[in-house]
Amino acid sequence: MKMSISKKFVVPAVLQQVWKSEQQPITRSSSVYIQQERNLMDDSNYAVSLMKVEIELLKMMNKKVDFLNNSLQTISRNINNLEYNQNNILCFMYKQQINNSCVYSADQ
Repeated sequence: MKMSISKKFVVPAVLQQVWKSEQQPITRSSSVYIQQERNLMDDSNYAVSLMKVEIELLKMMNKKVDFLNNSLQTISRNINNLEYNQNNILCFMYKQQINNSCVYSADQ
């Protein structure tokens, strides 16, 4: 049952119950309603808490991704340095060095 204030605004039954409970002493039905409202608030607070935890987890994951990205870049640089060093060693071991550059010859 809805109580109409104007043609544009209809008061939901839930609000009607609140208005009635303000004028009446607390009865079992109104205390049940109040408990239901508290449960809804608890659920809302719980949902907000979960969202905050989710945000913190996302921040931590973002930091981990940044760390992994930096680690991969370091590994890539190290591999490039190893390849460069390997090429230099091979150059000195198996090739002739002329004018600070390696000359690869097929017969060596």
